[in-house]
Amino acid sequence: MSETMAVTTWLDELKPDDLRGDYAELVPIIGLELTVRVAEEIGGGPLLLPYVAEISHPDHLRSGYLDLYPIIGLELTAAVAASLGGGQLYLPQVRHALKVAKERYVKNHDRVQNRRQLARETGLSVRQVYRICEGKTQQRRSAVDPRQMSLAI
Repeated sequence: MSETMAVTTWLDELKPDDLRGDYAELVPIIGLELTVRVAEEIGGGPLLLPYVAEISHPDHLRSGYLDLYPIIGLELTAAVAASLGGGQLYLPQVRHALKVAKERYVKNHDRVQNRRQLARETGLSVRQVYRICEGKTQQRRSAVDPRQMSLAI
């Protein structure tokens, strides 16, 4: 008898609010995981989605739908056209949001999993994982080195 255990990934740490731009409009239609794939593959600018009466065959695709189709498939591309067609979506880069989600995942799973495994799962280097676990990511960026001389007179 095997129990089904929910497999968590770093993607579970990503919240729709972490994504900027018009990604929030895509999430209810295609889901968070596919929205992240869209962001990684075609994010970084505007995506023109002209009004299309019906999409039932790949030959009916044009403009931004041609970019979406290979990532999300015809059925979901048609759903996006029905919901968001006739406009333009702004899809900015999401590197920062993905990095924040990966850092959250590492912090939440540090005591549970091997750090090398965490690095493999998140795509971060082992060194980055160790720094996150030690809490040195923000501290290193913002802290003043105590050995540095003061500029105040």
